[in-house]
Amino acid sequence: MLKPEGILVQAGAPMSGPLGPLGHVARRRVAAVRGSQRLVNFLTKFNRPDMEVLRELLEDGKIRPVIERRYALTEIRDAVRYVGQGHCRAKVVVPI
Repeated sequence: MLKPEGILVQAGAPMSGPLGPLGHVARRRVAAVRGSQRLVNFLTKFNRPDMEVLRELLEDGKIRPVIERRYALTEIRDAVRYVGQGHCRAKVVVPI
């Protein structure tokens, strides 16, 4: 759920369909045009300085992850099956 003027930062996309992730990105981009919310795509290579900035933002409460479901490690099959269905709208977490 986004605030009316919220920004969705999309990191990655499903590989389904004839265009792979491009079809998903295009559909989200078109949907964002109709409303007051914005969509931006985020691509990166993970490195220590970036992870430190991310950690600081999380600790300061400036950003927060959106977790859709949590699974116990013993339920890993269910978690992978759920993600594989392609209907996730947020993160699925399996704590170790």
